[in-house]
Amino acid sequence: MAVVAALVLLLAGCAAPVSGTVTGKDYDRQRTEQYMRMDRHPCGTDTYYTTQWSGTGSTRTSRQVRHTRTKYCTTHVPDTRLIPAEWDLTVRDDEGKTHEVDVTQYEFNRYQVNDRYEPEK
Repeated sequence: MAVVAALVLLLAGCAAPVSGTVTGKDYDRQRTEQYMRMDRHPCGTDTYYTTQWSGTGSTRTSRQVRHTRTKYCTTHVPDTRLIPAEWDLTVRDDEGKTHEVDVTQYEFNRYQVNDRYEPEK
């Protein structure tokens, strides 16, 4: 199933560029977004004991072995990430299908509604 999904994504990326009539324009400005990220950090130690055996038969002995390991805690920390600006054109191709096309700021400014859109090569 994962192979099929990967193949679909691969083939979708190979689609021919869309050309047609610009029917709409959409600009999303750059913005910041607040979110909570998880931060893992050491927060103490934990001690436990195991038994180590040696010898055989009646000479068999045991001793306790002490182990110490670091405990880790997870906390949620507020953080900010930058969402870059996006420029999109809505293009109706020659078959009448509508497509959202991600474009550069230059392309966005270059085309107006009802212009013929041809992708840059």
